[in-house]
Amino acid sequence: MRSRQQLKSVLTILVLVSTIGSVFLFLHYQEEMTRLMSSLKKRQIQILAYIEQPGFIVQNENKYMYEYFTDKFVIDKEPFLSWFNKNNQIHICGDRLTVYGKYFGVARNIVMHPGKLSKNSVKGGEQVKAVLGQTEGQEYFNLNSDFWELSCDTNDTSQQKLSNSGLNWKNNIKIVSTANNASNHVHKYTFGVLRGDYANLHNWMRCIFNVFILMSFLKVQPSEMSILFLDAHPFTPLDKAWDVIYSTPIRVGHLSQPVHYENFIWGVEERLMPFSEHVDPPIPYLEEFRTFVLDRFDLPTKDVLNCKKLRITFIVRRNAVYHPRNAEGNVGRKVFNEAEVVETLMKAFPGSHVQAALMEALPMKSQLEISSQTDLWIGMHGAGMTHIAFLPKHAAALELFQKDFKVNRPWFVCFHSITMWRGMHYDSWENTDGNLEMPHDYTIVPTDVIAQKTQKLVEQMCPK
Repeated sequence: MRSRQQLKSVLTILVLVSTIGSVFLFLHYQEEMTRLMSSLKKRQIQILAYIEQPGFIVQNENKYMYEYFTDKFVIDKEPFLSWFNKNNQIHICGDRLTVYGKYFGVARNIVMHPGKLSKNSVKGGEQVKAVLGQTEGQEYFNLNSDFWELSCDTNDTSQQKLSNSGLNWKNNIKIVSTANNASNHVHKYTFGVLRGDYANLHNWMRCIFNVFILMSFLKVQPSEMSILFLDAHPFTPLDKAWDVIYSTPIRVGHLSQPVHYENFIWGVEERLMPFSEHVDPPIPYLEEFRTFVLDRFDLPTKDVLNCKKLRITFIVRRNAVYHPRNAEGNVGRKVFNEAEVVETLMKAFPGSHVQAALMEALPMKSQLEISSQTDLWIGMHGAGMTHIAFLPKHAAALELFQKDFKVNRPWFVCFHSITMWRGMHYDSWENTDGNLEMPHDYTIVPTDVIAQKTQKLVEQMCPK
């Protein structure tokens, strides 16, 4: 009985200590935010977040003819040269269906039957709060073996050739003598996109870059194409960026009647796309891709470095619900002493423009406007660092890691890789002191580290 009472007393003390610790953590966080806002206000700088901005509309679409999607632009660098190698192509039904290795396929005059997919409880595009708790499996459809029908001579070996190909969708395409009629007819090139981590900026960029490369190979202008989402993911603000860069995506779960496509492209699987977390060989055409994306948002594509007035952006992270399987909205890898970091940058680079930005809370045009006009980019490892691909080529990036994050994930070099491919300056800091790790995924970043590493990067950008 006595031991039980002792145990109860110990547990009570532990709960009390934990509660007091949480209270102090919350008070410290409030103090940090108050100091941060006060410091920024003195310099007439705000945390850029929740800026209202009207939707961007591309007008007179037909006048936007990009050289990247004409015969003047040739894909002649690896790894994409291997994608399009004639020796890796399989032609089925003449030229009605061409499979390019394990990467993608192009079909002409093919019929899709939306009624031949699994009857999910969700169709895709729902608000996240309306589908909290749904499993990842519910966001993908099971397609019948005749979801797509391609008509040609069934007496040849077309179906067998298709079965032996590396196309991901080969088990959902049926070769028939005569395809069923479809009242809906799509003349544009339609790119079928199956997304993975749909709410992650890094994965989003991989998808839009993949489409960019395929458009360059197939010589398809933005005005000549449409996007079909082949998944049932909920809505994310990133969806709106597809509207501007390419076209407003159509969701297969929202269709019910057969559709005849004059040209249908099955995009590259996300696991095979460039920009993976693993070490990739150099990826070409990043500058062309950056210019294209910025131009679609009507943003300047060229920038000049002014070493006397640097533009420094520190990206912050906040808890928020981004997908149904994180109903609590817990976001990891947050900086505990944000105010001190900003104050350090202001003191280290007087006369420079320092701003703190919560990127995911901004419309994509605002995000790109910030990143494309930033000289020094600083932030914890996370999707926001993807904007390294849109920084000016002269820029530098400082990536921060919490304790043991990089040690346990040595393949997380994706953002460093982008800086190498683009010829930019890069440095990183990884915490090795457990005392700097705080509850709820906060890390204290030593201000002397910020001062030293940013000064080194600026010296590289602006050599004397």
